[in-house]
Amino acid sequence: MIAGAASRIGAPLAGRDFRWLWCGQAISALGDPLQAVALAWLVLDRTGSPVALSAVFLALGLPRALLTLLGGVLTDRTDPRRVMLWSDGARALLLGAVVALALAAALPLWGLVGLLAVHGAAGGLFAPAAGSIVPRVVPPERLQAANALQQMTPQIAMVLGAPLAGLLVAGVGPLPALALNAASFAVAALAVLAMAPQPRRGGGPRASLLAEGRQGLAYVRREPWLVALLLVDAILSLAAIGPLAVGLPLLARGEADFGARGLGLLLAAFGGGSLAGMLFAGTWASARRRGRVFCLLHLAQAPLFAALVWAPLPLAAACLAAVGLLNGVVLVLYLALIQERVAAALLGRVMSLVALAGSALVPLSQLVSGLVAQVAGPRLLFLGAGALLLAGALGGLLAPALRRVE
Repeated sequence: MIAGAASRIGAPLAGRDFRWLWCGQAISALGDPLQAVALAWLVLDRTGSPVALSAVFLALGLPRALLTLLGGVLTDRTDPRRVMLWSDGARALLLGAVVALALAAALPLWGLVGLLAVHGAAGGLFAPAAGSIVPRVVPPERLQAANALQQMTPQIAMVLGAPLAGLLVAGVGPLPALALNAASFAVAALAVLAMAPQPRRGGGPRASLLAEGRQGLAYVRREPWLVALLLVDAILSLAAIGPLAVGLPLLARGEADFGARGLGLLLAAFGGGSLAGMLFAGTWASARRRGRVFCLLHLAQAPLFAALVWAPLPLAAACLAAVGLLNGVVLVLYLALIQERVAAALLGRVMSLVALAGSALVPLSQLVSGLVAQVAGPRLLFLGAGALLLAGALGGLLAPALRRVE
C-alpha cells in the first residue's frame, strides 16, 4: 500500500518540465525555514520589540497582497515561467543585499523593512504563476498528485530545515541562514530557466491590464461557491497566519522559554503534520462534498490553537503537528478543486485571487498579532486565533453554495 501511494504521488515527476519545476522549488523551500527563524531572531536581537517584528512581517506580506492580482494578470498575458524566473532572481538579490548591508552594520530597521517590501512584492507576482503552471505541465489525471507533491515539498523542507535553522541561528547567528536562503532562490531561478516556455493561453487580442483584471473578478462573482470559498479562506488566514508568524517566536523566546531550538522544533512539527496530510490527500482517489470537508477540517483546528497557550514543548509540538495534518489535507483538495473547475484562460487571474484570499489579510493579521501580543501577551493571542477559526469555519458551513460543492 505504501509503495502504491508513493508511486501515485511520484508519477508527475515523469514529466521533464514538472521535474525541473519541482526540483527548483524544493531547493527554494529549504530556505524558507531559514528565513522564518533568522528574520525573527535578527529583529528581536536588535530591537526586542514585538511591534518591530510585526513591521518586518508586514513589509513582506502587504506588498505581496497588493501585487498578487497584477501577478495573475501577467501570468495569463504571458509565460508564467518568465514571471517565476524574474521573481526568484529578484528575491535572491534582495536577500543578498540584506546580508551584505547587515554585515557592514549599514542596515537600520527601516532599510530592512524596505528591502523586504520589495521581496514581498516579488513573491506576490510569483504566487499566481506557480499556482497556474502546474496544470500546464502535468496531465489532468495527475493533477491532484502533482498538487500534493508541490504542497508537500515545503513541509518536507520545514521538517528538515527548521531544526537545522534553529541550530544554525543559535550557533552562528541569523545572517548565514539568510545567505543560504538567498542562494536557494538563485538555484530555483536556474531550474525555472531550464523549463520549456509556456505561452499564453486563450485566443483573441489582448485587453488592457485593467480590463483583464476585471474579467477575472467578474468570473469569480458569477460563481457563488468560489466567492464563499475565498471569503472563508481569507478569514481563516486572518486567524492563523499572524499568530503563527509573530506569536510563536514570542512564545518561544518569552513566556514558554523554548528558545531558538524549540522554535525550530515547533515549526518542524507543523511541517511534518502538513506533510502527512498532503500525502494522504494526494493518494485519496476522490472526495465528496469538498466544500464541507474544507470547513470541517478548519473547525477541528480551533481547539488545537487554543491548547498551545499553556502546553509544554512536546504537547505544543503535537498540537501544531495536528494543525498541520488537517491543513495539509484541505489545501490539496482546495487547489485541485479550483484548478479542475476554472477555465484555463482565466486560471492565472483566479489563482491570483486565491493567493490574495490567503494573503490579503496576512499583513493585518501580523500587525494585530504584534499589537495584541505587546498588550496582552502571546497566550491571549492564540486564544483569540482559536475563536476566530471557529467562527470562520462555522460561517462556511452555513453557506449552501460552499457546503454543497463536490
